[in-house]
Amino acid sequence: MTVPKIFSLLRPPLGEGAMMTRRARVLGAPFRVAVALLVAALAFGAAMAGNFGDNPVFAQTTVDYDDDDDGLIDVKSLEQLNAIRFDLDGNGDVAAGGPTSAYNSAFPNRVTTANARMGCPTGTCTGYELRAHLDFDTDGDG
Repeated sequence: MTVPKIFSLLRPPLGEGAMMTRRARVLGAPFRVAVALLVAALAFGAAMAGNFGDNPVFAQTTVDYDDDDDGLIDVKSLEQLNAIRFDLDGNGDVAAGGPTSAYNSAFPNRVTTANARMGCPTGTCTGYELRAHLDFDTDGDG
C-alpha cells in the first residue's frame, strides 16, 4: 500500500465533517495527523530495511560467518582465505601476537562473544570452509 493511499484512508469521508461536533473536529485532526505521520514513518522504515547495511549509520554491528551453522567459518574471498593463517586452530580468534587488524579487515563486524563466536552455533568454531569460487588471477593476465 503506498503512502498516498494510506493518507487517503485517514481522511474522513465526505459529509462526515459536517456531522462532527466542533470539539470532535478539533481533537480528530491532530490525531489523524499523528497517525498519518506514524504510518509514514513505518512505511519509510520498511522501505529502507533492505538498505541499512549499505548505510554506515545503520550498519549491522555483527556478522554471522557460519551461514549453514555447521561450526565452520565461511570463506568467500581471497582476503578471508589469506586471513586463515592468523587463526590456524579455526576458532575465530587471532593467534597470540598475530595481526588482529588484518583478520578484522577480512572478517569485519564478526561476532566475538564467547557463546556465539563468528556465528558458530555452539559458540566454538572448529575450522574454515570455502563457500565461493575464488579467482586467483587478480591482475587479469590469465
